[in-house]
Amino acid sequence: MDAKRDCEIYRRFGVELEVNTLSGRVRRPDSGENPEGSVEVAQIVGEASQQRVEIQGWDHIHNNKNWIIKPDNSCGIEINTPVLKGWRGLESLLKVVDALAKSEIQADQRCSLHVHVSIADLSLRQMAAVVAYYIKCEPVFFDSVPAHRKNNRYCQPLGMTDLFSHDFHMDPEDLISRISGVKYYSLNAYHFMRGGGFSSDNSRKKTLEFRIIENIACVDPMTAKNWIRLVLHFVEMTKDKPLPTRYRSGDQWSSLLWLNPRDMFTLLKFDEELSDGLSQVKNWFVKRLLENGYNSGLPGVWSNEGRMSAREELSAMIVPQKSDETAEELVFGKKYIL
Repeated sequence: MDAKRDCEIYRRFGVELEVNTLSGRVRRPDSGENPEGSVEVAQIVGEASQQRVEIQGWDHIHNNKNWIIKPDNSCGIEINTPVLKGWRGLESLLKVVDALAKSEIQADQRCSLHVHVSIADLSLRQMAAVVAYYIKCEPVFFDSVPAHRKNNRYCQPLGMTDLFSHDFHMDPEDLISRISGVKYYSLNAYHFMRGGGFSSDNSRKKTLEFRIIENIACVDPMTAKNWIRLVLHFVEMTKDKPLPTRYRSGDQWSSLLWLNPRDMFTLLKFDEELSDGLSQVKNWFVKRLLENGYNSGLPGVWSNEGRMSAREELSAMIVPQKSDETAEELVFGKKYIL
């Protein structure tokens, strides 16, 4: 019998967690003052991770070896992880998020969690494949987040910009270049391109940055765990896919046409036998889609009418789930490591 698909992925990643200052006030990053609560946040991070923590002024920081606490001009305080890998790396992050959840530190709607996934081992074509299939799956990703992230200047949907047309010529270099102009696209290669792309002297992050997930991921380890695993799994499942073909009328797999949930789940191999860990990711994602994909109060594509067919597909895929496990068992339990 074939092995189950699991979460045993060793692709490197880094995370930016945003939290509020103790007073909720945000100072300009260049004011020269550390945000209120920086020391308290550093103590929480150090005790939870058992790793070195540094408090720094604002700056672009890449390839961290330690945890970094620095100012953020949108929410107050930003926590940068060191480069992480595998369950051990993810677990260290989840311990920090769990400790933040149990503290007085808050993360309101000005905050979010950004995942930088390493693509240093990918070819230009592989990286372009990840980007292309992300754009095709982007509406489903956005269905999983609340309205304030769907309509947010800091995570703009690529599929709603004027960067691409339905019959976009699938040139890998052009595709990556177009998502690199600003860092506020929901998926971007901003730092990757600013640092020199695939050149050996690239001093910045050789990563793709996923910016969608909202503030709850900064203080809820279950959300952080499953979102990061979903993103890592997505990269693994799409990097070796052939680039989509030129536009063909009526063929949702062609060009950058959007996919519905069933198509995306097929792409992610969620219709195969999964390990407990990857089943947890799938079930969490389905729950998020049901909670956030509809009744958003937003017009157009995010309205109930706009997402009707996606809703109908998702309803047919629901499998009731019951668990008497504690929150800690669901996050840290050995059963879900893979």
